[in-house]
Amino acid sequence: MTDPGDSRVWVLYIVECANGALYTGVTLRGKAQARVTRHNNGKGAKYTAAHRPVSLVFTFDADLAWHEALSLEVKVKRLRKAGKEEFIRGEGALADSFGEAFRPVTRKVYGERGEHSG
Repeated sequence: MTDPGDSRVWVLYIVECANGALYTGVTLRGKAQARVTRHNNGKGAKYTAAHRPVSLVFTFDADLAWHEALSLEVKVKRLRKAGKEEFIRGEGALADSFGEAFRPVTRKVYGERGEHSG
């Protein structure tokens, strides 16, 4: 586990699994694609190892400290898929709580009924 006093910057990422599920995790800034590779090699989470391949659909970098990233990860993981898609679109209370800081680095756009494009 990482030291909570760590001053490095963390990001939240969401990958879409082969079964359409959205898996949420945190990693260091600039390491999201490396995490996706680990997931696709079966060395990430048990869930993603069983539902490969995964593709990166969202990264959120708001200069998060370790504890902030973990707190956000828990909040996003508690959302149902529709809520995660809403968050990815920048909608809903969780996205709104970041105000102008809500500027995703990577985002796959989800439509009204969970259909995705682009």
